[in-house]
Amino acid sequence: MNSLIKLSHEIRELEKEVALCSRCGMCQSVCPVFGQTLHEADVARGKLALLDGIIQEIFDNPKGAIKRLDRCLLCGSCMVSCPNSVPTMELFLKARIAITSVMGLPYFKKTLLKGFLAKPEAFDSLARYGAFFQKLFFRKPDQFHDASCAGLSSIMIPRALASRHVKNPADVPFHKTVLTKLEKVEKIEDKIDNRIKVAFFYGCLTDKIFPEIAESFLYILKRKNIEAVIPVGQGCCGIPALSSGDFETFLALMRLHLELFIDEEFDALVTPCATCTFTIKKLWPLFAENETALKAKVDRLAEKTMDASEFLVSYASIEPLEVNVPVQPGEVKPSPQKITYHDPCHLKKSLKVFKEPRMLLSNYADMEIVEMAGADECCGMGGSFTLSHQELSIEIGSKKAGNIVATGCETVATSCPACMLQIIDMLSRKNLKIKVKHPLEIYANHLKINADQ
Repeated sequence: MNSLIKLSHEIRELEKEVALCSRCGMCQSVCPVFGQTLHEADVARGKLALLDGIIQEIFDNPKGAIKRLDRCLLCGSCMVSCPNSVPTMELFLKARIAITSVMGLPYFKKTLLKGFLAKPEAFDSLARYGAFFQKLFFRKPDQFHDASCAGLSSIMIPRALASRHVKNPADVPFHKTVLTKLEKVEKIEDKIDNRIKVAFFYGCLTDKIFPEIAESFLYILKRKNIEAVIPVGQGCCGIPALSSGDFETFLALMRLHLELFIDEEFDALVTPCATCTFTIKKLWPLFAENETALKAKVDRLAEKTMDASEFLVSYASIEPLEVNVPVQPGEVKPSPQKITYHDPCHLKKSLKVFKEPRMLLSNYADMEIVEMAGADECCGMGGSFTLSHQELSIEIGSKKAGNIVATGCETVATSCPACMLQIIDMLSRKNLKIKVKHPLEIYANHLKINADQ
């Protein structure tokens, strides 16, 4: 009973914001989950109504209440479209924290979040062993369009995951090679005291699955004569823990990174992950409001945090690259390759960054940008949402894949490693040989071609 009284108090603290919802239904037109299910409980106003009566719901059906709040991608679409500016994402996150503080975490999540995610070294070990077993349990990768992707064996893993096509982790994570990369940056260019300096927060997925993104960014910095600071011991930004209601782990990870970054001198903290950027810039300050000792430091770090494409456009003089495809006498010049761009939810909707990634993809004679329908519609990833709501994630992702295919593109680019994983999965299901790249990779590649010409 005491735990329910505590929960009642926590929920009442959200009542002022919940009351802003006029139940107008604008969120219905933009919610990717509602778009698939057409269930009122899945849309923002349905979840806000749930908060109004959550105590009674927990008495009657505690698992049902938690499940309804969990059926949300946290994409921010409802928040952006709300005429009353209801901070829906903030409310849902706070409600999850409140419920978790009373109900606790499931054993698996508790072990993963507190035992591994909260401790970067333990998380690195888990990822290393996970990569080993993944290669044992996956079907042969040559069954699918990309040799780096594989379908999970339905015999070895739960049926719910059996159809997923997951990119294999890198043989060597980025953080294992980072010192070598930094030495190369310093050796190629003489050190200049007044040059721009960035702190690089690479993020979990870039580190363990897409190190080529980080390597591309370092190459660009080298070419632009920008100094990089990459503190050792980085871990997760904390969004998986926060999304699960584990505020304790989220806070621990925030403190860890404040220790690593706050005493460094730099012009900007840059990350190639849309969700990491959003978390550090928006969620860290929001959830540090009651942490007096941390608040000033968090705000200072958040103020300097930028998406990698935003940083390059603002600081690095991104110029048109006249990269031409060589043509032999008598040959017909090939048509430009078509490329399309998917806007990550947290980058466009929450941070209003969408022009800058496209600038990195522009002005190449060998490429043409073709905008897809619904470029800023959610891909259906949503972190752990893709695991706990498998069918919904696939349905939403299939729509995104269809929009990509309709452009006739050879490559789809996006600024979020998690979106990249989802899109790779969706395209693999259709056996489509469409490349999935980060804008940093494409820009770095054209810098290299330009340097060779």
